[in-house]
Amino acid sequence: MKKALFIISFALLSIPLLAQWGEFNYFALRLGVTNQFLNPAPLSSNGMFINSYEGDRYLIPDTNKFLKYNGGFNVGLDFHFDWHNDMGGFIIGAEYYNFAVSNKFVSTSSNDYIIRTFRIHSISFPVYVKFGYEIFDLQRYAFLGARFNWNLQLDISEEASWNSELRTQSHTDKVMVQYNYVLMGGINFLFLNVEADFFPQTFINKKYTINVGTETSPYIIKPFESYPSSYFVITTSLYIPLSPWSTTRSYFLNRLLKSF
Repeated sequence: MKKALFIISFALLSIPLLAQWGEFNYFALRLGVTNQFLNPAPLSSNGMFINSYEGDRYLIPDTNKFLKYNGGFNVGLDFHFDWHNDMGGFIIGAEYYNFAVSNKFVSTSSNDYIIRTFRIHSISFPVYVKFGYEIFDLQRYAFLGARFNWNLQLDISEEASWNSELRTQSHTDKVMVQYNYVLMGGINFLFLNVEADFFPQTFINKKYTINVGTETSPYIIKPFESYPSSYFVITTSLYIPLSPWSTTRSYFLNRLLKSF
């Protein structure tokens, strides 16, 4: 927690210093959608089973390529510090970041299955460098950097083949890790921003334990120990510089800003 507050405070206190280096300093509004459809399978199901009238049916991870689209949101405000040569700059921001990943578990003795989806809600603090040619005038550039995600809530949903009801549990406790970082890169073309995020650290607490036995005869397991540690997410955004550049290219934004 202290580490998280230090990083956030350092980023905020850096704004006045970086602003002195910049030629064009401005905010930009992000209205994005996170897209995730590559779902790596866990190594094991850690004892998952279905309790049916025919007896227990054990589940194993689906080793086939499981493609399930999960959408989310990425909304926030960034601050740009463009260099004097207009060929690069720094960007820092604060954003709400939401995405999900799914895993499928299949029965070893029937066609039954369970799809488990993990959706994380985070406050994200991106810090990255952009580079291009005449960036402010053209708003065409590439960027590289990292995100620091402060995780707020983890929703775990289960969808079963024999039941149309979706069961969801929300967690703010030890089931999730409190924070993780993300490596990112992408391109910006006018108002369109495309970002590829790589999570080298999972947001699921793989050391989390539960007792599936009794108080007198405990049997402790780590249900998420074999889950993947990394993910890829693609974010597509409407990215609006809050500067004269946008108002000269959008009649709507021009009229909106003039109304204040």
